[in-house]
Amino acid sequence: MIRVLHFADIINRGDFIHNVLDHCDPRTFSMSAVTLDRRGTLNGDPGGLSVVDLAAPRRRDFPRAVAALRKLLQRERIDILHVHHYVPGLIALAATRKLAVALVIGRHYSDAIYTLSRGLRQRLYLRLERLCNDAAAAIVAPSAAVEAVLRRQGVRADKIARIPYGFAFDRLLPRVPSPETVALWGGEPGLRLGTFARLHPEKGHRYLAEALQRLRREGIRATWLLAGDGPARATLERLVRDMGIADCVRMLGWRTDALDLMAASEVVVQPTLHEAFSQVMVEAMALGRPLVISDVSGVRDVVQDGETGLVVPPGCSDALATAIRILARPEEAQRLGTNASRAVREKLDIRAIAPRFEQLYASLVGRRAS
Repeated sequence: MIRVLHFADIINRGDFIHNVLDHCDPRTFSMSAVTLDRRGTLNGDPGGLSVVDLAAPRRRDFPRAVAALRKLLQRERIDILHVHHYVPGLIALAATRKLAVALVIGRHYSDAIYTLSRGLRQRLYLRLERLCNDAAAAIVAPSAAVEAVLRRQGVRADKIARIPYGFAFDRLLPRVPSPETVALWGGEPGLRLGTFARLHPEKGHRYLAEALQRLRREGIRATWLLAGDGPARATLERLVRDMGIADCVRMLGWRTDALDLMAASEVVVQPTLHEAFSQVMVEAMALGRPLVISDVSGVRDVVQDGETGLVVPPGCSDALATAIRILARPEEAQRLGTNASRAVREKLDIRAIAPRFEQLYASLVGRRAS
């Protein structure tokens, strides 16, 4: 039995991490999870999985998290620690020191360090990232763009495994939204737009706000619902107020019903500036929702522009406005949504993706044994 522990900030039921946990062959792989924060829905409803919460959401908690994770690895005799996100990677680096545990890093961002930091801070981030990369037995790149960044950083090709996110599409069937969910848009006439991301400058919300203002001046009515929370919330609230569009913007904060909200959106718009592989992109497509998304890492791997979604340049409010104008035509929105639902199922079914993780885990254990 190969014991694999997944470690992330949070894990939600049905997300790409949970799908791997739930679909690897239990006859060969013992899968479990650990999180820094219990807000993820998998903590509250783990099913048959073992999910440990380190209760360490703040930086001052991280030394305690290192010690707790190290004890867990030793007690459960973990063979592989598959870590997700930047901060858990640093904690895992410290916790696995001198342990016979293979470290697998899931790289869930592309070039954000280069574009969102400067000077000494950027050099520090890159130095820490290099330490993690050097210690890793393997790094999982979910898209061609992320693999290219890793290669430019000098990571050996044989250490990189390109495996996209896998999805259990039986929980992503198109559905009829409830009247209560639709009512969250406020009952105003016009398109129901939905964006699903943490409130952070890298998610590009300000560009969609500019597009919405432009459309409003043209007489195109739309109400924008934002699901997610983060450090940019106050800035965004002030921005939409100053732009005179606060009456058609709904900020819901952290939500656990994102799929229901997505299904009720007439258009899902993701104006993100940085991604490794957008989970929302796949969820929206699977639900048959017409999608507008920035041309960031992973998008071209999945979306065929004009056929299964509309792809726009990052940080371009004009392009966002144009795409929304197109999808204001019901027949075009219906065509793209139907095409998207069919295409994404053909590419990213977890039943085809999970064996690729199994092969990776088995090869790492075999390599260590030899």
